[in-house]
Amino acid sequence: TGSVRALVGQINSTSAGFRSFNYATQSSRSPGSTIKPLAVYSPAVAAGWSINKELDNSTTTYGNYTVNNYA
Repeated sequence: TGSVRALVGQINSTSAGFRSFNYATQSSRSPGSTIKPLAVYSPAVAAGWSINKELDNSTTTYGNYTVNNYA
């Protein structure tokens, strides 16, 4: 339905200044992995990639730096 069915937060009852502050709805957090569908997956799909595309997993060198991918 798209509506919020439950919400878990914490009201800081020990500090008078923060008694009305709800950690679940008012605290700032980094987006973490929740931003990946917009920042990573959407551009890949727009570029024609699919979930069936196999990526090159070989060792690559950039200048003096070598990247080793392990399976």
